[in-house]
Amino acid sequence: MAGCKCCLSPHLELIDTLLLKGMKTRDISKELIEEYDVSISHTSIWRHWKNHLLPSFQRVNDPLSELDKLGQSRLKRAIQRSLKIVRTHPRCSCANPTSFRRKGIVYVCNECSGWIPVGVVRAIKKRLRKERQSERLSKVVHIRRNPLL
Repeated sequence: MAGCKCCLSPHLELIDTLLLKGMKTRDISKELIEEYDVSISHTSIWRHWKNHLLPSFQRVNDPLSELDKLGQSRLKRAIQRSLKIVRTHPRCSCANPTSFRRKGIVYVCNECSGWIPVGVVRAIKKRLRKERQSERLSKVVHIRRNPLL
């Protein structure tokens, strides 16, 4: 890569190997100075990890690409749509959301347009069901007598 010190270094394979093993960037930088007398800062190594190594690593291990191979394109689109909602919308800020709609795999609040976790939606549905049952039970049917009889 054009301006990346790690990519231009003759020790690129060593840096990548140490990063994939989970070694800290500061330790890698120290090892390069001590062993090879090469000065690459830990921030340069971190940028290399973030911009070059991590994206290629994610492409290889992308579970969504596996769905295409299995012929599950509808599920893949639903997951992508849900991830987009979670990334672009904030979490629901309503104190007690009562109306929501399902978008893909995620529920979205009708009041604030924030996303709601599935566990919260289940709890809300359960609470609303109990409230409806108690309302039905509390309604007493009054039978009026016909005054003409």
